[in-house]
Amino acid sequence: KAAKPASNTELKLRKAWEVAKAPAKGIFMTAFMLWMAGGGINIFSMMITLYAIINPVKAIFTVGSTFSRFADPSTSLMQPKLVFVLVNAASLAVALYKCSTMGLLPTA
Repeated sequence: KAAKPASNTELKLRKAWEVAKAPAKGIFMTAFMLWMAGGGINIFSMMITLYAIINPVKAIFTVGSTFSRFADPSTSLMQPKLVFVLVNAASLAVALYKCSTMGLLPTA
């Protein structure tokens, strides 16, 4: 049997899932960079930590424009968007954990 060519809608949905899962590939690199920055409070570790906080927050706030090119009335992009937000939230959690270990977050 010959493979049936995928429709444009299926291709858009597949590409949307690729975009949704893409930030997961960077979580371990971000964690490694934060680990290499050390636990002291200096300009290098602060810059790396700030970078690790700002990028996921920026990605979460621009989720609508990120997925706008995949918009199709016949499919829902709610699941890929949710996965995108959750993966970026996990990346943000790694950065906030680093802030906590550096003593930058207020704790009781």
